[in-house]
This record gives sequence, structure tokens and C-alpha cells, in this order.
Amino acid sequence: MKELVFTMILSIAPFVSNAEKEVSTNTPQPITQQVKKIDPSSSTKPHGRSPIAIPDVCIDSHTLYFHTMQWISLLNILQNDVVVFSKTVPLGTTTVELPIELEGNCGIRLYTDAFVFEGEIEL
Repeated sequence: MKELVFTMILSIAPFVSNAEKEVSTNTPQPITQQVKKIDPSSSTKPHGRSPIAIPDVCIDSHTLYFHTMQWISLLNILQNDVVVFSKTVPLGTTTVELPIELEGNCGIRLYTDAFVFEGEIEL
């Protein structure tokens, strides 16, 4: 009986190991960003001395992943400095799907009430 069980385990082992290899190893890539004040002259209150927290945003294909980012209000995708996609980002959003038609090197802008975070993405 033990030999039968051992033989069965050996016979399915190659399939289990192949299944593990087929799992995607793609991980979302972080987006490097710079921060700018939207309008320095219109600030109602100073920012303070602490550094501005840059949003933790990653991309995988045409999906943006937001991590610890509850305060972004608007997302713009640009090509040649022209907005080609714009979306209001509701509070609590963790992913945004970008249109599959967008391709190539694009700019990304994430807006808060006082700051804009800019970066580049490859679609």
C-alpha cells in the first residue's frame, strides 16, 4: 500500500512542479515621481517642515495600483504634453485600468488639493 501511494506521488510530482513554474512572476513596477506645488501663490496654509509623502503607485501593463494613497483626486495621462486620459479617483480606489489603446511613453500626473505628482510610464 505504501508503495502505491509513493508511486502516485512520484507520478504527479512533475505536474505540480510545472504548475508552480507557470505562475506569473510579473510584479507591478513602481512609478518614479516628482512633486510640484499646483499654485504656490494661492496656498492658504504653509506645508510645514515635514517632507511631502509621494504616492506609492505601481504599473503592470495597463493597470495602475495605488498603495497607501487615499488622497489623490485626479489622474491624468499625457502624450506629447496633451491629456489623453483623465479620471477622478474616488476615495479608497486601489486600481485603475487605463485604456488598452494607449501605447508608448506617457506622462502621468496625480493631483491632490495642493500638489501634483508627475512621472513617466511605458504602456
